[in-house]
Amino acid sequence: MKPYETLGVCYCDTCSVLLPTKTKCQTDGRYIFCDPCSKKRKNQMKLTTRPFRYQRKGIRTIDHFNGRCLVADEMGLGKTLQSLGWAIKAHQFPMVVVCPASLKLNWQREVHLHTHGVTSNVLYGRTPSEYIQQDDITIINYDILGGWLEYIKKLKPQTIVLDECQAVSNPGTKQSKNVKKMCKGIPNILGLSGTPFTNRPGELFPILQLIRPDIYNSFMGYAWKYCQPKKKPWGWEYKGAKDL
Repeated sequence: MKPYETLGVCYCDTCSVLLPTKTKCQTDGRYIFCDPCSKKRKNQMKLTTRPFRYQRKGIRTIDHFNGRCLVADEMGLGKTLQSLGWAIKAHQFPMVVVCPASLKLNWQREVHLHTHGVTSNVLYGRTPSEYIQQDDITIINYDILGGWLEYIKKLKPQTIVLDECQAVSNPGTKQSKNVKKMCKGIPNILGLSGTPFTNRPGELFPILQLIRPDIYNSFMGYAWKYCQPKKKPWGWEYKGAKDL
């Protein structure tokens, strides 16, 4: 909360017109805009790179699934561009991108290269700053996510993008548990991966459950359909594959 909000007033961050405090809840939860400035800012956001036909189809597919989708195109086919294109089309910001540490700066470059009017910020270190930098896209790596959960919650993200989402294929790891906490209550979740599972279908279930818990709510049902379970002396084993 900004200092003057304690007095029951606030100002548009663009044109400085005086507004009632409740206006903040009527915009995107990050900056405060009057209605004309809010509409103008939405119109300024756009892709500067024209997607290929298959990428446009991918954007429509994400839209068809209401922003909860696994994009599993092969490496180099533009999964980043598709996720940016959909977010701009649907105006589902703020967005938080979680990716391996080696891809953070690449994501920021892609945002600058392919978009206009979209701001981005890269988070570093394990200790969050007290100052919340509220950009359209916040980029963080899986390794440090645990320490930033409260910070991310305050950003009120509308979209979570899990790049290289096979990183959360083991639900027992701390990394996967942190991602699950972050995704709770988020309306839009996109998983991006050229290799969503590397060995067996059982590795894909945690990712699918994050994205579509309404469909993939039971591992047993999924395992009997896709993992060809086998009875062993110590119990059931779900390392097979069928109906793929």
